[in-house]
Amino acid sequence: MSSAYAESAGKSTTLNKKKSVLDSVMVVNMLLPEIDLENLPELGRVVLAEVEPVLPTDRVGERGMINRAHAIAIKNWLGKYRPSASASGQGTARGYQEAYCHLREIGALQQALIVKRVSLRIQKAVARQRWRHFEETQRREPK
Repeated sequence: MSSAYAESAGKSTTLNKKKSVLDSVMVVNMLLPEIDLENLPELGRVVLAEVEPVLPTDRVGERGMINRAHAIAIKNWLGKYRPSASASGQGTARGYQEAYCHLREIGALQQALIVKRVSLRIQKAVARQRWRHFEETQRREPK
């Protein structure tokens, strides 16, 4: 009897994990149908609004202070970080990668997944932009 319960509980946990992953994919798709590299500061604020409700606010005990420091870092990386004008494509996604690591540290895995997906979409958009630039320069070169 107890092994059947453990087995069904294991299946339920797996289903809940799959559901939360699908929910995070849907959130990213709804928030970001397509990445606009010209408007990344606004994108950061949208993602921060999605993540902020789960950020810890308590300062009680050592763990609470550490989690609060992670929450401040997440807010700074998503809300305030601006890559330099000469930053490469990796520089544009750095704030999201850093926020992802801090979210994982506080255990907000679903929100970390959302941020990671946004980061990957930014990297893909940068790669597409670089590829288009490469193709244009190849067309202009005399053969």
